[in-house]
Amino acid sequence: MESERAPKRLRGWQREKAEAEAAAGVEPSPDPWEKDLGSAEPSALCTRLLELWCKGLISATMVADLARLATLDGADHPELVALAQTGSFSRHKGNISRDLLRLLAKREVFTPAHTVQVQCIDPKTSKLETAEAAIVLPHVAFSDLGRHYKQQFHAIFATSDLTSFWDGVEAVQDDRLDMHPIALDKRVQDKDRTIPLYIHGDGVEFQQRDSLMCWSWGSLLNQKSSLDSHLHMAVWPKTATAKDTWSPVYDWMRWSFEALLKGFHPTKGPNGEPLTKGLAKFAADAGKPLFQGFRAVIWCVQGDQDFYSNVLLLPHWNNRFPCFECDCQRPVFKKRRCPLGKSVKELRYEKQSYEHFDTAKALGKGLSPHPLFSIPGFTTRMVRHDALHVVYGKGIGSHLVGSLLHYLCFLRGKGQKILGANKTACRMTNLRLSMFCDPSSPYKTYPFLGVKAAELKHLAPALLPVLNSLLTDFGKRHEQQMKQCLKAFCDLNDLFDQAPMFLSDEEFNRAWDLGIAQFSGLYADLHEWSVLDERNLFHIVHKHHTFQHMVMSSKDMNPRFHWNFRSEDYVGAMSRLAHSTSFGLKSTRISCKVAQKWKLLLQFQLTRPGFCIGKEEEEEDS
Repeated sequence: MESERAPKRLRGWQREKAEAEAAAGVEPSPDPWEKDLGSAEPSALCTRLLELWCKGLISATMVADLARLATLDGADHPELVALAQTGSFSRHKGNISRDLLRLLAKREVFTPAHTVQVQCIDPKTSKLETAEAAIVLPHVAFSDLGRHYKQQFHAIFATSDLTSFWDGVEAVQDDRLDMHPIALDKRVQDKDRTIPLYIHGDGVEFQQRDSLMCWSWGSLLNQKSSLDSHLHMAVWPKTATAKDTWSPVYDWMRWSFEALLKGFHPTKGPNGEPLTKGLAKFAADAGKPLFQGFRAVIWCVQGDQDFYSNVLLLPHWNNRFPCFECDCQRPVFKKRRCPLGKSVKELRYEKQSYEHFDTAKALGKGLSPHPLFSIPGFTTRMVRHDALHVVYGKGIGSHLVGSLLHYLCFLRGKGQKILGANKTACRMTNLRLSMFCDPSSPYKTYPFLGVKAAELKHLAPALLPVLNSLLTDFGKRHEQQMKQCLKAFCDLNDLFDQAPMFLSDEEFNRAWDLGIAQFSGLYADLHEWSVLDERNLFHIVHKHHTFQHMVMSSKDMNPRFHWNFRSEDYVGAMSRLAHSTSFGLKSTRISCKVAQKWKLLLQFQLTRPGFCIGKEEEEEDS
């Protein structure tokens, strides 16, 4: 979709200046944002200002003011002068953002985001209305990156690792290859040209009274920082979301990912219509390869349980059949008890009688009407549980560590003091009773440690020597089980942290033993002990069941390579970006503004040396 940019039409003083220079035979001064600077290096200060503005950390007014002050102090770099001129040298501050966007758009090479008409809610009147939603179509972004930034394309999609990845998929006999368009007899065709993708969706707060639903995608093999690995797709604020707001956007997503799967630009519209009228802009490239024969396939869907249930329309954890990976049931549903061995709260593997859904069964179940599941080969087997939500952040680790701390502090009375006396290496420096129970009524509810995922990940190993030093009475079986349960939990986390993308048979058997045989069995024993001892400890929740599926799925791929730590950092960055565009802007227009600003962010990342410098260290610290 390459198009020639129309020549700029000059008006006012610019036209008079150009005519005078032409009459005098003077070469017009080059616009630094219209073409490359040649031998001149980009301004370091300008790069930093643009980075802060693109990330939503400072306003356009601040960019113009700082650039203007720099020029007053003697800085004469053409880029800084161009920034300082916005808003008539900051005299008309209301025009600075508009001028800045127009100035930066001169170097933009990406195809503009596609807009679709959606039904939404006006947050002020609560009435239905029609507005434009912007979607950066994945196959268009894929093609643009290959066309304009060939070297960066290979880095963003990690094309050098494709053959080894698909060899690993075949070696572990991943059943997701069954009946998939990319495979013939479970062998992937064109391994060096087929890119495995992930899709991530999550809601994130961007205003005090509103949140943003954010969709992104990227290469599963790209293990760089969040802004270097995630590609924006679409956003929409929750307060402006109606029942059918996302439906047309999902249709365009499906259409675009189908084009990526084939590796060619579509020849028809999302509903099979010809590429005419509103779709004419896609007609020029219809039927052409996206880029050098590369194609891409969705291999993982990432998110939390809310996203899976409320957005992808998979079974909710409060349903009678709460799992999309097996036929387990809630123990009691509307006074009906589930069959023996089918309870979602049965953690002992030897007592379970679940029917686990492989690809063939997932294709036949039709668990979700979401349009993405109509993409050839796309099934619930692509939907992956991750350690951030299942294990660490409000997951099974929070229940385990919260119960252990509660037992130490209220049954032993010295847990808090011992934790400090051992001086264990841990990020938790402000541990308090209120973080895992109500100090005034400590037995009223089940204890639950409400801390960040990274904090709990570092606290669990630090708690292990505390248990070993306190729980020394071998006559109390439950205390020995507490130590064994926590050790199995920590050892499993260490195994996934150190193992490669594809586990060997020995590593998978070790993971099975630690996660299913040891941890789950011991936790079930501790739950039964707490019931008999009339203690509200070691609560069993739905995430204990999804944890078992996560361990079982590690046979296909190490969960560390599709967990959501980087994705959570990315939606945080998008939250700040969206917030910076929301001042004085109607909520229904945020989608278009975010897409426009994100494209500038991506372009500067790809073209300006030093842009986003130190972001990997910042992300790791967060």
